Amino acid sequence: MAIDRAEILRNAEKLIRQGKLDAGIAEYVRLVEDQPHDWNLRNTLGDLYSRAGKVDQAIEQYMEIANSLNEEGSIQKAGAIFKKILKLKPDHEHTLVQLADILGSQKLYADARSHLNTLHEIRKSRGDVRGAAQARIRLGSLDPEDYEGRMMAVSARIEIGDVGGAMSDLKEIANELAEKGRHADAIEALREAAKLNADDDEIREKLLDVYLASGDLARARECATSVEQFRMVSAALDAQGQTAEALDVLRQAAAANPGDTDLRAELARAFMAKGDIATAAEYLTLETAGDDPELLMTVANIQLRGEQPEGGLEIARQVFEKDPARHDQIALLGWSVAEHKPEAGFLVVQMVADASVANSDWPAAAAVLQEFVTRVPNHIPALMRLVEICVDGGLEATMYSAQAHLADAYIAAGAATEARFIAERRVAVHEH
Repeated sequence: MAIDRAEILRNAEKLIRQGKLDAGIAEYVRLVEDQPHDWNLRNTLGDLYSRAGKVDQAIEQYMEIANSLNEEGSIQKAGAIFKKILKLKPDHEHTLVQLADILGSQKLYADARSHLNTLHEIRKSRGDVRGAAQARIRLGSLDPEDYEGRMMAVSARIEIGDVGGAMSDLKEIANELAEKGRHADAIEALREAAKLNADDDEIREKLLDVYLASGDLARARECATSVEQFRMVSAALDAQGQTAEALDVLRQAAAANPGDTDLRAELARAFMAKGDIATAAEYLTLETAGDDPELLMTVANIQLRGEQPEGGLEIARQVFEKDPARHDQIALLGWSVAEHKPEAGFLVVQMVADASVANSDWPAAAAVLQEFVTRVPNHIPALMRLVEICVDGGLEATMYSAQAHLADAYIAAGAATEARFIAERRVAVHEH
């Protein structure tokens, strides 16, 4: 049955004026029970409870109003009600928290801190260690720009065993500091996180990024684990002109990632370019090259320049047989190797020349050997083979030049008899 709201209000006011406060309160209770979301009625009821000295009942009404207003987003009105509660009970913890949150959202940090400090002291005084730490977490988290306070909050989280929360906060703090260019502070936050979990890959990656951004490449190198990360450090070192250190970082990457054949091939080429064949050989083998013809050519190059020229020749032969179009590439291999190891280079060049002979391509066979003797003058076996090919292929002009070079080579080798014989043969041919 519907109540007569106006009649109950008149009766309540009359009772209150007569000093019958409890009776008046009872009337307002009837009204609130009928209209529980009428905040004005609840507020009046709370005030009446307060006048009657019934603090707990008053706070119950105020809390219902304040919490609902807060949830609705009417934070200023909610804040006003929470303040009324604190006047009745300054140590009301829920109200201290809620009011601090409201003030914090309005960036009234000093007032918010005052309430949270009160909360902290209340909990500390009764020996509530965890509660006091939670108050410090709220204190430190009030102002997003207060990084010192936020680090204090992290310490409080660690104190109560909330390592996950501490890690999350530290990562967020580090990200923000790095974005602001405060690399030293970001590093400090990440180091604290690393103390909590040294195996956290995300922390290591963030540290790497910050160290790279700050130019601390030595520490960046310490954080690198993946080939990509090592490459980033290597590139940064190379950009600073520290080429040896850059190469050393790649060697470290290869040691940590032995299955990366691309990296090993890259290192092999780099050391070959430096003339360090022994080190190059450490990074590329026939097994790691697989079926990749480019890598196989690199292995052949290494072995030809090292102590396994026969093995290198066999690899080059296999590549050539599978793809005869690599004629020029393999010839170039032989020429370049010959500049350091003439005999090994000649093995390759002779193989290419023989392949051209097999196809009756005498000019191509002669050209390969001509380039060889240009790079390795006075190489008697090469000159002899060149002369032979010229004779068989009818390349007279090239033959005369080759014979002249061969005679010079004999003289240089102290084989005067052979040189004289060639000279006599040339004269006889011309006279004929």
